Amino acid sequence: MEQAMPSRKRFVRGFAFVGAMAILTAGCTFSWAALRGGADRTGFSQENDTGSLSTANVTSVHAVFSVPIPGISDNVQFNDANAQNEQTPPAVAANASFVTGVFVNGIDGYLHAFDLGGHARWRVATTGQPTDLAPTPAMSGNAVIVAFGTPGVSTLAAYNASNGALLWSHALAESISARASAPAVDGDMVYVANGERVSQFNVNGTFVRDYTTAQTPITAPVAVANGALFIGTQAGGLLAENIVNGTEMWRYGCADPDGCNETDGVAVSGSSVVMSRHNGHVKMLSTGTDGVNAGGIVIWVAQNPATDNPDIDRVQPVIAYGKVYLATQSGALTALDLNTGAQVWRTPVVWRPKALAVSNGVLFSTDPLRAYDAGTGAPLAKILKTPIGLDFEGAAAQGTDVVIADHAIWQINADGTLWKFGIGS
Repeated sequence: MEQAMPSRKRFVRGFAFVGAMAILTAGCTFSWAALRGGADRTGFSQENDTGSLSTANVTSVHAVFSVPIPGISDNVQFNDANAQNEQTPPAVAANASFVTGVFVNGIDGYLHAFDLGGHARWRVATTGQPTDLAPTPAMSGNAVIVAFGTPGVSTLAAYNASNGALLWSHALAESISARASAPAVDGDMVYVANGERVSQFNVNGTFVRDYTTAQTPITAPVAVANGALFIGTQAGGLLAENIVNGTEMWRYGCADPDGCNETDGVAVSGSSVVMSRHNGHVKMLSTGTDGVNAGGIVIWVAQNPATDNPDIDRVQPVIAYGKVYLATQSGALTALDLNTGAQVWRTPVVWRPKALAVSNGVLFSTDPLRAYDAGTGAPLAKILKTPIGLDFEGAAAQGTDVVIADHAIWQINADGTLWKFGIGS
C-alpha cells in the first residue's frame, strides 16, 4: 500500500448570481455511497439538514479546494461508452454509517482515499497499471467495495476504508465495464455486473449466486430496491430478479419499431422503475414489488420530439420529487411527471448536459457545472472553478458525474483533479 501526498490548493468564491427560493427542513447529512448516490440509482441526495445546499444558498457555492489525484493524467474521458481513459465519479462517505472519506477508483490502477478535507489518506494498487475498467466504488460500513480489471481479467474486492488493507477479493467470471459494473450495495449484499451476468456476494465476501441475462451483455448500472434487482441489457431489455430466492420476477424485451437500442440507465423509486435507451426512448414500468400491481408493465413512454434531435442523451435518469429529470444532446434539460410521463418543464441550455443530480430542490448538471430550480427549471447559478472568476468551458470544464454529500458538490475534472464546492471553507 502506498501513501499519496498530493499538493492541495484553496480557492475563493467565484459564481454567477441569480435569485432563489429557500427549501430547508430538518434532516441528515447524506453519503453518496455508490454510483448515482445509492443502489436505487436515482441520483437524488436526501441531505436536507442545516447547511445543506439549497435554492436559498446555491448562489453562494464556491470552490473550496482542488486536489490533484496522483497518476490520473490530462485528457481523461467522461460519460462515453466508447471512450478510453474514462474516469468514473468517486464515492463519498459522510455520516456515521461508514468510515468517512472520498474514494476514487482511478484509471491509473490505484484506489485512492482522501479525508473530507481533501488530504490524502492512502492509496493501494488494484490493477497496478493504467486501465479503462475502473467503475465507481460502493461503501459498506468500514469497507470500500470496488470492481477493477484489465481486458479478460476482472476482480471484485473490498478494502478497509481506514487504512486500505485488503479484506477480501474474488475473480469475476466475465469482463466488467466502466459504465455498467459499479457495485450496488443493498443491506448486507453487493451486486456487480460482469459480462452477461450479475454476481451477488455478501459484503463479507461470501459468494451467493449469479443472475444471467440469456447471452445479452449488461449495459446499464444495475439497480437494487425493494427486494428486487433490475438489469438493463444491450438488447434494450430490462430484467427484474428476486434477490431473496434468486428467481426471475419478470422480463421486458425490446418492442420498439425503430430498433432495439441498448439500455443506458435504470433508476427505481417506489413501485416505479425508469429505463432510458440510447435511441432516446424513456419508459416507466411497474416494479411488481408493491404486492398489488404486476411487474414489467409499461405505464408510459416518452420520446423527444423531432425538433429535439438527436434525442435524449446517454444520461442516467434522475428521480426526485415525483419527477424524472433528463438531458438532451441538443442542449436542454427536461422534467417529466413520474406517474404520467407528461412534460413538467423544459429548459434550453447553451452546453450539452452530460450528467445530472438533485439535492434539496436544486438540479445540478454538467458540463460545465450549473444549478437549476428542480421544481421549475429556472437557472440558479453557474459554478466556477477558478480563483479569479474565469469560467472553464468546453473540454476544460468536463468532469465526472456530480456527487452531492457532506453539504458539498464533489467532482473529478478532466485534468485528474478532485474538486469540492460548498458554501463553507
